[in-house]
Amino acid sequence: MTMSLNNKRVLVLGLGETGLSALRWLFAQGANVAVADTRKNPPGAGAVKAEMPTVLVHCGEFNVTLLKAAELLVVSPGISLAE
Repeated sequence: MTMSLNNKRVLVLGLGETGLSALRWLFAQGANVAVADTRKNPPGAGAVKAEMPTVLVHCGEFNVTLLKAAELLVVSPGISLAE
């Protein structure tokens, strides 16, 4: 069984090295991706804006509305699940 990611609303949590890599792959698969990171200036934010300007980047305090809108959630392994 395969899952089509085309136009699927996907939220990536964490914009470090792993989150950025996942985001790039999901974007290439045609997913409608957004990314959230609790840091005000995560290391991958500039790369996302340069490479994927249509991707919503949310930095700072977590916005639960993003989670509710997602059909699929990708949690970077560096993210504490307690957050």
